[in-house]
Amino acid sequence: MSDGKAAAPEITVRFNRTAAASWLVFGTAMLLATVLYDLMSDRRPLFQYGGTLSIMLTYFVAIGCATSGATQLIRSHYFTYRPDIETLVVNGGRTYPRSGYRWIGRTQRGAIVEFGPGGAFHRIPVSRSKADIEDWKAFVDEIDLIDGNDPPDPSR
Repeated sequence: MSDGKAAAPEITVRFNRTAAASWLVFGTAMLLATVLYDLMSDRRPLFQYGGTLSIMLTYFVAIGCATSGATQLIRSHYFTYRPDIETLVVNGGRTYPRSGYRWIGRTQRGAIVEFGPGGAFHRIPVSRSKADIEDWKAFVDEIDLIDGNDPPDPSR
């Protein structure tokens, strides 16, 4: 940088491991309870010849919860923010701001958004509830707060 400041290191925001473990435990317990119910019921078990729609949906929800929790525990990070070039890379490779948008900021309600010309904005799919608390605080301290009294800098 030409102004003599050292470039800020990139900020890696990890998943909230407590929430992820909770989803995994909840989904696994729900799956086990559904299998036990399915086996003890007086009708044919679901995994034999098909079953009722409600039991099928319960299986799908249980498997989805357990899979979501396991995926978040296996993946080490949620997203990475590079303050020197003001880009955010979400796990999976999607980079923000996208073409046509200029910079990243946050609203007073906590949403992370990318801003474009003429005041256009788009919400970025990152959530405080999925992020590690300390990592989220470090990330939020680095990005600009946009409120109604302080419009975005037009020079960006």
